Amino acid sequence: MTLEKQIRIMDEIFTKCIDTHEKGQKEYAGDSMDVYANFKRVAKQTNLDRMQVLMVYLLKHIDGIGNYVKGHETQREPIQGRIIDAIVYLTMLWGMIQEGKEWSERNPRDYYATKTPVPLFTEDPDGE
Repeated sequence: MTLEKQIRIMDEIFTKCIDTHEKGQKEYAGDSMDVYANFKRVAKQTNLDRMQVLMVYLLKHIDGIGNYVKGHETQREPIQGRIIDAIVYLTMLWGMIQEGKEWSERNPRDYYATKTPVPLFTEDPDGE
């Protein structure tokens, strides 16, 4: 495959990722403007933090991808859908990490006292 063709494929994938994320936001966040609302709700219900909840969701898709790679091709959804979902979850994890870094930079005393940025927990660090 040429680099040009691979870039076109990546562009198509990222467009699908944005579409999937927007649809998921409507379904999982409801009326909330918080893209992590579902993760926070489930975190409270399960006594996990929102990143751990995200990992559970992500691993479901990674498991399906792994089964596909091992030769199990009959799945509930096309493998491309699982790959798109995994990419979306990874970008959301990136966002959570970025949000945590930004919070830690604004609140260095709290971060260094606990060694854990507050955004890892179920509550939003800014109270939103």
